[in-house]
Amino acid sequence: MRRLLRRVCGHTLLLACLCFPASARWNASYEGASPDVRGWFYSQRMTAETRRRLGLKFDSCCTAGDVYKTRFRVVPDGSKYGRDDWQYEKDGVWLSIPPDIIQRTETPTGEPVLFLFAYKDHPDIEKDTPVCFKLPPTKG
Repeated sequence: MRRLLRRVCGHTLLLACLCFPASARWNASYEGASPDVRGWFYSQRMTAETRRRLGLKFDSCCTAGDVYKTRFRVVPDGSKYGRDDWQYEKDGVWLSIPPDIIQRTETPTGEPVLFLFAYKDHPDIEKDTPVCFKLPPTKG
């Protein structure tokens, strides 16, 4: 009886592990990065406003998303004191970056870094939704 109970518990635990996504995703491009660079990526956090809007309990950009390498542009809204609209290119289309994910901070390359939501099976968030945008401070 004990042996059967152990087997059932073991199989239940295995099934539970397979049903839930891992908290971080490994990407082969991370392999060549130095420990300092990997540490920078793992230490990046979403803003509280972003977490509230998306309904997420965790705050790690790395847990929520993958870095998306692309081009960026700034489109002024045309008013005298308006805000700039940051955009990124995906599949030939320019898409807006939500203002609540933009954080000015140093990045390993000195270039902007965008994280897109990595999971396709989340009930409330579409895959590739922008979750973090790290923008190096302007110089000068």
